Amino acid sequence: MSLANTITAINASAKKVYGSDIRILVARAVAFGNDDNLVIVSGKNHRAVAADLVRSTPGAKVSEEHHPEMNWGDGDVRQAYTTSVVTF
Repeated sequence: MSLANTITAINASAKKVYGSDIRILVARAVAFGNDDNLVIVSGKNHRAVAADLVRSTPGAKVSEEHHPEMNWGDGDVRQAYTTSVVTF
């Protein structure tokens, strides 16, 4: 299974357990040539997903990032939201 297929499968599994709005994004990975791994988790239950990742990944740490409301100036407004960031 390719790395992309593995990430897709992990997202599908997470949606079944934590809700259909969960999204796991691999932003950096040793497999991509980076020095570390960084995973961004968004969705209503992002904290629970991140907590499970940290419990199952040695040396992993989680932090939260708040994204403020964004007004694009054309009537399109993205509401504020928070994501979990897992590094290891």
